[in-house]
Amino acid sequence: QADEQKNETPSWLKKLQEGSWEAELLISGGAIFSLIQLLNSLTEAIEKSFEAGVLGFQLLGAAMFVIMAITGGFIIHLILRGFWLSLIMLQKIYPSGINYEKIKLSEPFLTKNKQFNLLERISGLDKTCSLIFVWSFTVALVIIGFFLTGILFLIPSQIGIHNPEIFNSPIYLLIHIPVIILMIGWYLFLLSGTYFRRGKIIPKLWYPIYQFYNTISLGFVWRPITQTIFSNTKNKISWFFVSIVILFLIISFIDIFSDNSDILKILDLRRHSTAEITTSEDLYQDKVPSEKWTQSMIQSDVITENYIRLFVPYSSVSDGKIDSIKSKQKYFENVVLVSLNDSICHSIEWTGLKRRNDQQGIMTILDITKLQKKRHILTIISPTDNKPDTVKIPFWKQ
Repeated sequence: QADEQKNETPSWLKKLQEGSWEAELLISGGAIFSLIQLLNSLTEAIEKSFEAGVLGFQLLGAAMFVIMAITGGFIIHLILRGFWLSLIMLQKIYPSGINYEKIKLSEPFLTKNKQFNLLERISGLDKTCSLIFVWSFTVALVIIGFFLTGILFLIPSQIGIHNPEIFNSPIYLLIHIPVIILMIGWYLFLLSGTYFRRGKIIPKLWYPIYQFYNTISLGFVWRPITQTIFSNTKNKISWFFVSIVILFLIISFIDIFSDNSDILKILDLRRHSTAEITTSEDLYQDKVPSEKWTQSMIQSDVITENYIRLFVPYSSVSDGKIDSIKSKQKYFENVVLVSLNDSICHSIEWTGLKRRNDQQGIMTILDITKLQKKRHILTIISPTDNKPDTVKIPFWKQ
């Protein structure tokens, strides 16, 4: 009885809960527009940060995922709250509900329709809306926690990338391998539910590791919320809400980071290429806004001049290749390969370029006076940590 009195909801909190839908609508409706604007700004910042360094790219990526999770939850919440309000208006207009005498249904349709209760639907939808509102913030906190945990893996990797001489050293392996093992163990712990917290021996052995990662991943904030939800609702309902947010994140990620950012590509059933050689307008400077020069580019797809103006952006992912150059002069220009119609261009004179938006890269002028008036292909190979990044740019000499 003492526990029941302790868990009994105070009257002041009941009043707040009953009127919480107004605050939910204000927050969801007012925040969605601002969050979408912030997403657009973050997209541009991520493009710039990738050139500057992987760590900044990861942090901004985490911020984008958090905002997408909250925005997705708010949009779903706002739609369902609107539907919930429409049901309240329906109950206000027709308090007696369905008039079965007028619709004259036969069995089994009559019994099926009589199972519908508008008041129960309103009450259930009210709880669902509130649960989605809670999930929006909770999933955002979980994403933040996952990225903070991932930084533990990222830091040793960055040390190895920027210091190739210690990449294979015993000290680096002693630091890196345990971090990887603990990371894998932590994610297995999350996926296993309460398995590692049962019995007498395993929980005691795992508890110190749990305490460390629980602090780093902000688990002390979001875990009690998720446990409250999962222990008091049907698992199918909870996983349904989680799936909706995850689906929104996947779709948003594809839409933002895929080429041309066209979400309708997911539904594109065309199986054949349009031609042997395909290209993108993003490769031509006269077709892309100045702040969107994120890859190797030339001035136009149709060139009437006797030269090609080529720009190649510099990214920190090339640093490892630059560091491996056996020369005192280590420049980005030394690791970029250019070929024209499969013939390597030698003795290219590069100039470093810092653009107005703080983007850095190299540019050069290629003489094409002797080229025939037809289609040609310029190929630029830039180094990355894994494999070379090859860009093929077709153009027409006119």
